[in-house]
Amino acid sequence: MNVLLSVINADVSHSMKHDHACWELVYRLTGNSDTTINNTTYRISKGDFYIVPPFIPHKDFSQEQFSDLVVRLDGVLFTDTLILHDYDGFIQSILQMINYVMSKKDINYTAVANSLADALFQHLSPDSLVPNNFVHKLKNVIFENVGNPNFDLTKEIKNMNYHPDYIRRRFKSETTKTPLSYLVDLRIDRAKQLLVMPSYESIEIISAKCGFRDSFYFSTCFKKHTGLSPLQYRKTNGKK
Repeated sequence: MNVLLSVINADVSHSMKHDHACWELVYRLTGNSDTTINNTTYRISKGDFYIVPPFIPHKDFSQEQFSDLVVRLDGVLFTDTLILHDYDGFIQSILQMINYVMSKKDINYTAVANSLADALFQHLSPDSLVPNNFVHKLKNVIFENVGNPNFDLTKEIKNMNYHPDYIRRRFKSETTKTPLSYLVDLRIDRAKQLLVMPSYESIEIISAKCGFRDSFYFSTCFKKHTGLSPLQYRKTNGKK
């Protein structure tokens, strides 16, 4: 890959809709903005990092000023837009080194900048090179925690490092559901199975086994999804 440009856009409040013939890496240094990438809008804050593919339109708008470190390059073996949060500061440090090298323009500066960019993408892989790989991981985690009332889906998404809005968009693109609706649907499906088991466990026990802390909320949720209360479903679908 070849680094073409590195610049800090300081204290701006918006950018008009535009695209580039190269890849663009953007790191938010300060401030917040509503950033639209290919017709999807994200809330970008300090420490967020995103990659925009060639010819993908994007723009920023904010009520306050914000600053970005922008790197443009070509020859990237990548597949799609990526948005994540730089929790450990590694991405920022690499991009700042690229910006420093490109600004100083010492001997072999382009080779050094290209090596740093390569190191960055090595750090991002393998998940970034297969954008939906994290969707598969999240689906597995959700499945494993269907019966866990202490499962914190929001925390799990945050721990995946990607921008939460990006995760939800990609998850819905692959499954047609948000992560939360995917979890609830799995829990309701398990409840349907348990309700018609010969053991005829109580609604409270089934509720707990399906990850619901409160049996009243479980009953409300179940009726919303099926049109029947848990007891009505048992009566209608149980073996005669």
